[in-house]
Amino acid sequence: MKTTKRPAAVLDKSPPLPEEIIFYEIFARLPIKSLIRFRCVSKFCRSLTSDPHFLDAHRRLSPPRYLLSISSSRLTYPHSFHYLTPNNCVKSQQSEFIEYYRNHGYDSYAKSINGLMCLLRGNRVEIRNLVTNKEFVLPNFHSHESKLDKHYIYFCYDPKKDMYKVLIATSERRYSIFTLGMDKAWRGFDQLGLYQLGQSKSICLDGVLYCTNFSTTREAENGIIATFDVGSENFGVITYPEELSSSRYGSCHLIEVKGVIAIVDIEDLKSYVIRMWIKKKRLSSKS
Repeated sequence: MKTTKRPAAVLDKSPPLPEEIIFYEIFARLPIKSLIRFRCVSKFCRSLTSDPHFLDAHRRLSPPRYLLSISSSRLTYPHSFHYLTPNNCVKSQQSEFIEYYRNHGYDSYAKSINGLMCLLRGNRVEIRNLVTNKEFVLPNFHSHESKLDKHYIYFCYDPKKDMYKVLIATSERRYSIFTLGMDKAWRGFDQLGLYQLGQSKSICLDGVLYCTNFSTTREAENGIIATFDVGSENFGVITYPEELSSSRYGSCHLIEVKGVIAIVDIEDLKSYVIRMWIKKKRLSSKS
């Protein structure tokens, strides 16, 4: 079979692709395993795969992957971690991260943010990159006056300042906070008038951490959602929707829907009944 070749002159006239398209539209679509291998090719490839703008482009162009934590009991630790993708929603995909914590265990964990996972073992807090499997260990925190059976940990992100923070409840209303890349030790502070009742469900959205299972009085049951502004480190409160019965507060979950916060009430899974309230704009917290 005879093949025809394009003249060299035609090839020479083809304009080169801009580097921005090559790196942030083509290269950023490669699978994670390929990017990790390319880190060994050159210093440029290594620096590129660590560049925040490139990582943002890769997350934007990559299909979503969901990290699920499953336990047979609400009081059982450690949970098992599973990776799920839109094309693989039944069979779990294991990883070095999952195998590591299956062997070492942990006490508590916070929701992952931008591919980073925050886990707590005793007084040891670890930040692990789910892509490179590298970990960053924070200084141990001390809680001599804690009345909690265990500590509750929250992972926060401020997109305006590109800043990550770890928040730990060390007692009913006392907290310790650590800013990654800045702090050398934990900073403690009290939050007067705001009490934590137990393990909360939280989500960090647009620089604000939202947490359930909080109260403004010791006697009241979980009746508010606490807010924590990551940048200013100020607490606030918002109320549940009026249509939601107080008896359902404990079954509610906080999720993100198209960039805004939503409250989901899983009323009865057997009957496939799920109610959801979606805010049309960012919630404003009251001090």
